[in-house]
Amino acid sequence: MSIRPLEGVTLRLAEAPTGLQATREALALRMGLLGARVCAAAGVQGLDGQLTAWLEDAAGARVTLYVRGWPCGVQPVSEALAQAACGLVGWHGRSAGGLFTLGVDYLAVLTASLASTAAVAALLGQRRGSSSHEVHLSLGGAGLLAMAQYLAMDDAGQVLPVPGGADWQHPPFTSGEGLRFELEALDPEAWRRFWEGLGVSLADIAAGWPPFMQRYTTATAWLPPSLFRACARYRLDDLNCLARDAGVNLCTLRLAPREDCAQGPWAFDPPVSAAALARAPSSAAQPLAGLAGLEACRLIQGPLAGHLLRELGMQVTRIEPPGGDPMRGMAPLVGGLSVHFQAINRGKPRVELDVRSEAGQARLGQLLEGCDAFLHNWAPGRAERLGLTAEALRRHAPGLVYGSASGCGRHPGADDPLGTDFMIQAHSGLAARIQQHDRPAGALLTLVDVLGGAALAEGLVAALYQRHVHGLAGALDSSMSGAAGLLLEAAIADAGQVLACTDGHLMLDGAAPSEVASLGHLASGEALAHLAARGIPASRISRCAADVGAHPWLGCALGRDEYGLRTASPWIINA
Repeated sequence: MSIRPLEGVTLRLAEAPTGLQATREALALRMGLLGARVCAAAGVQGLDGQLTAWLEDAAGARVTLYVRGWPCGVQPVSEALAQAACGLVGWHGRSAGGLFTLGVDYLAVLTASLASTAAVAALLGQRRGSSSHEVHLSLGGAGLLAMAQYLAMDDAGQVLPVPGGADWQHPPFTSGEGLRFELEALDPEAWRRFWEGLGVSLADIAAGWPPFMQRYTTATAWLPPSLFRACARYRLDDLNCLARDAGVNLCTLRLAPREDCAQGPWAFDPPVSAAALARAPSSAAQPLAGLAGLEACRLIQGPLAGHLLRELGMQVTRIEPPGGDPMRGMAPLVGGLSVHFQAINRGKPRVELDVRSEAGQARLGQLLEGCDAFLHNWAPGRAERLGLTAEALRRHAPGLVYGSASGCGRHPGADDPLGTDFMIQAHSGLAARIQQHDRPAGALLTLVDVLGGAALAEGLVAALYQRHVHGLAGALDSSMSGAAGLLLEAAIADAGQVLACTDGHLMLDGAAPSEVASLGHLASGEALAHLAARGIPASRISRCAADVGAHPWLGCALGRDEYGLRTASPWIINA
């Protein structure tokens, strides 16, 4: 039996303006999967180029949702323009061999997830006594959230690896029979064993390890050509055998989406009876104020979910191992702290404990008292081995909402890969949709980590609503593969058109080649003026944090504090 925490909630959607149709479709799909009744507001058109929707429940709580193109303006929007402005196109270009959109409606789907989360949180806030009635967000604001860690690192002076020669390449790799695959190695010794088994020199093995490990933060991975030549000498079955022996993981690029991923990222367990949540403070802007959560997560997916819950007002405390999370020290640093880490962990107090020890678990039990939510991204089966399942933790916190972040679910299948971003891109079919210079081959951007983190927050907020309204506390797993599957349910996005100017590049939307053929000799500002006069939507393609900060439609959503560049909350919630 499927568990649907938003049963009794109705979502009514106005007609979508140009550029926001994919967001409307994605929002309807997501909220329907969570149990809401979805219907069209017949004949109602959103105002001022905004997508408007209304969320309401049987008790009369009602939230109005407004989605527009940009946080700082009312200019026309499209997926291509938003990806170009916020940096997705520019950072993807580091490995794609040119400037391309992703080829999927990534920001539309991410915006829909954020809209679902904030709207349900506001509805819950009303039921708890707050005055949260309106939610505002934008496609461009979602793009800034997706790029927040990359922008912070670039702003702090991140040094990018450079290729060791003109023939150095980026993954994926190709086997002897022409099958493309991703490789994941989390240990330098496993990396060495695999490539030694293929006959690669120790010098090239050593040269390849740093850029390979840094690819999650640099969006680039220049590797020696000998690695690619070695793979091309072996059939994929043989490479898989060598990989298993060495302790690395391979995953072929699936050409078609997995059918099981289309059911969404969430797997809800049968809920248990629970008391309603505490009454909310009066703040409309933070509908989860007065609630507390514990986050036992590392890297991106889990911490991003905790970040979004905190943006909604929840007090989120991080559980870190003794000595602290190693990611705190990853360069570049500002104020002695990694800007990559800080981008999604600002404002979270931490408690260091060893969850494997008796003392650590006793301390965790104390922290759980009075807690409303717990989230972790431990490997499948670890919670059971540690005795830290939802059932066990509810002995300390009856009514606890429990969430886990995973790659392919709590119980991955035999052919499911390691749950890291680029492996999930390959396995889900997403990599085969993402364009590079010669053929689709994925993106060296943490796309599904971000989507997965947003989906976990979305599921947790829905479960909190279920607890308060229906007296049922749930446990859920949210998988990156399922988050990618919902992205692939969307139509293939328009690629846009890139125009090279004398001082940079522009992304155009819906322009005929004859309309722009004469503009390439102009500076970008002049070209933008000509395009605006002809009614052709266009945006500069941002290739660094300074470009994004200077963008007239995005710059107002970036700020600065003692830890460097800071991205504003993706939504505004008010009365």
